[in-house]
Amino acid sequence: MTFHQGSGVSKFAGMNLKATWTFGIFLLLLFGACKPDPITGDGPLEFSEDTVSFDSIFTGYASPSERLIFTNTGNRKIKIDAIYLEAGDQSEFDMIVDGKDSNLVKHYELAAGDSAVIFIKMQSNELDDFVRDRIIFESGGKQQAVVIETWVLDANFISAPPDSVLVLSCNTVLFPGKPYVLDGIIRVAEGCTLRIEAGTVIHFTPRKDENFNLISMIEVLGTLQIAGTLGNEVILQQSRLDGVYEENPGQWRGIRLWTTSRDNTIRHAIIKNGLIGIEVDSVTVNASPKLLIEQSEIRNMAGYGLLAIGASGFPAGTPPIIRADNCLLHNCAFNTMLVYAGGNCEFNNCTFANYTLDFTRKDPQIGFSNYFEDTAGTVFPFEVDVKFRNCIIWGSEEEEVGYDTVTLASFPVKTTFDRCVVRSTFLLSGAGLIFNQDPAFIDPFHEYPQHRNYRPGSSSPAINSGEDLSNLFYDDLDGMLRSQPFDIGAFEFFQE
Repeated sequence: MTFHQGSGVSKFAGMNLKATWTFGIFLLLLFGACKPDPITGDGPLEFSEDTVSFDSIFTGYASPSERLIFTNTGNRKIKIDAIYLEAGDQSEFDMIVDGKDSNLVKHYELAAGDSAVIFIKMQSNELDDFVRDRIIFESGGKQQAVVIETWVLDANFISAPPDSVLVLSCNTVLFPGKPYVLDGIIRVAEGCTLRIEAGTVIHFTPRKDENFNLISMIEVLGTLQIAGTLGNEVILQQSRLDGVYEENPGQWRGIRLWTTSRDNTIRHAIIKNGLIGIEVDSVTVNASPKLLIEQSEIRNMAGYGLLAIGASGFPAGTPPIIRADNCLLHNCAFNTMLVYAGGNCEFNNCTFANYTLDFTRKDPQIGFSNYFEDTAGTVFPFEVDVKFRNCIIWGSEEEEVGYDTVTLASFPVKTTFDRCVVRSTFLLSGAGLIFNQDPAFIDPFHEYPQHRNYRPGSSSPAINSGEDLSNLFYDDLDGMLRSQPFDIGAFEFFQE
């Protein structure tokens, strides 16, 4: 009911005091009788989505929270009689309703035009099964419902104790089938081997220490053997698989090969979404490379794709710390490859590609340092000897090769780029070096990192410009037979 205000006292001119009071009380009662009820019992509510879907989670593993927003779209306050999970105590989901941790909330009021948030999480003991429930909203004898659902994956859990490490049994083998979820620091002891068979999928949790540093990793004091095959690659990635987390860096620590580690081999692996893909510490301790990595991909690292820390002298003829053949390293926030504090490495038919699509980067994507400086400011120099053959080093910066070195004749920095395509302003050394000519990748700017295509297009200067390395390998990262002469980079060009 609407009332129109008059011109004040004159409206009641000629009325006696008693009549004025009587009329005033009448108006007050009338106004109160016509005032709208501030509570309505039957909605309407609108929801941010009609189905809340968790991505696949693992049996027994608490999921990250998903969010549901509900809104009162009417012009009056709503009284919601109850908000609850349909399965009740049997539900494997849990809710936090507007800050209240409860699976049953009664007598909830929501102002006109206002919204509230429900956070939903779940932990299930189901094995490879689909789990579904509904959130029920009851108001004025009516119901509205939102479906919540997820697929629960059975997995093998390997978890380190709090504030400690888990040392694997000597000569542990991980097999394909059920995925593995690794939580915390998982260690391969000195003298022992961890072998990961083709087709195995390993997930790492985002576990952190008291300083909020990511710690979920494989730490190798002995030997790591990753034995993937073409089409049955070993995948090492994060444990959260939904939405933006599917291809998001910085969700686990990485692989770390310690000083005593030896004879590590990685073949046909995809290592993604971590902090440091592989960290290799100190020179090799025998007649083999400390790490031989072949036909593998490292991508989406919040720090480094490949970090080599030499920190020791090596006589002539010493095997490289790292030898990499037919590998793709891309989309890393700092460096796709860094040789720090010296070391010798060898890269054959590798592609290093780093474009600033997902992060801001000003530094070159590959770098070399021949010293270590301690906290007291003392500088310890070490030799650098790194060879690139048939490699592409390209990205969004004008300078993609960086040096942070001290000048000492007894600790030289030797980098050679034989038959490589390199983006750099330095006068680099190497036979058949192709300077600052775009490699014409097919699609390096795709929205999703996993779909970026670093194969050479038909106009690429990498085609037929490489050295014959058939004494080392015959095929490329795709398993395609290389032509003579070899193309430069991880992929051979094939006309479709």
